[in-house]
Amino acid sequence: MQRILQFLVLLAALATASAQAAEPPAALPAAPSPTAPFDYVAERTAARDAEVKACYAAASPVNPHTSGDIRVTFTLGTHAAITRVKVAGAGGAFKGCVISVFKHVHGLPFVAAPLTMTVTYKFTKP
Repeated sequence: MQRILQFLVLLAALATASAQAAEPPAALPAAPSPTAPFDYVAERTAARDAEVKACYAAASPVNPHTSGDIRVTFTLGTHAAITRVKVAGAGGAFKGCVISVFKHVHGLPFVAAPLTMTVTYKFTKP
């Protein structure tokens, strides 16, 4: 009797395995677009535009000549964090404030190799 039960358990296991093997494999997810990290990082940094504008608003009364274009070049490291920020066209506290804004962008993707991007802001006196 014991052997018959063992045989039935084995038979049920084989039937289950056979049924699972007959199911088609799940479709693989689509490969991400080569621009996907760029697009996502651009969205995440654009979400901080108000903070960059606040940096300008704070610097404007201190330096009335603060205007024009600033270029922010930053590198997204392989550990999903901005590792380097360079600001051209701004100085002093304004530059430091912009660097701080970019260094505190969170929710960025992991990338296989460092990714460098540039964002340009135009500021004009009212």
